Amino acid sequence: MTTSEYADKIDDMIKTRPPKINPDKLLYEIYVRWKVAQGLRAVEEGRVYSHEQVREDMWRIIASKSSAHCIFAQKGVEP
Repeated sequence: MTTSEYADKIDDMIKTRPPKINPDKLLYEIYVRWKVAQGLRAVEEGRVYSHEQVREDMWRIIASKSSAHCIFAQKGVEP
């Protein structure tokens, strides 16, 4: 979807919103729709991992404590 198509969708959302909708709720709805669209594009482009791939990677990291410590330390989290 192109930028102008997103702009048109957002414009439609604003025009069809209930008159007393909270602006924060409207922004949240726009954000959620945008993130869903990103996820769908990732699936179409094959940029996804299966549950099994994620599980194997997780256990590989946990099994190698020094690697896990290094990865978690980069994120500021203790394993």
